[in-house]
Amino acid sequence: TRIAANALRARRRERRVVDRTVLLHEDLGVAPDDPEQVVVARVAIARVRAELATLRPVRAEAVLLHDVLGHDLAEVAVTTGVTIAAAQSRLVRGRRDLYRRLGRARAQRSP
Repeated sequence: TRIAANALRARRRERRVVDRTVLLHEDLGVAPDDPEQVVVARVAIARVRAELATLRPVRAEAVLLHDVLGHDLAEVAVTTGVTIAAAQSRLVRGRRDLYRRLGRARAQRSP
């Protein structure tokens, strides 16, 4: 019950700051009238999703909960059933792995 109440409170706090009705192209900083930019942004998102899927599940979960969904470390720890230190460790290692994989993918595509 406490976890659900905390999640609801977090969403209420988030609504004061984040407008979920903003369109994808505005979130990504691309012009809606430039289809090329929109396609490039969507390809980048697909690449990040694919790389997240290859990470160790506990690390991917920490990155997703914190960086994508906006939960703080304490919420990530409670949600995943670990200590805050363990959640932070998973987050740091997950980010590092993700950045490394994205950099490797970029290097492989470059001529």
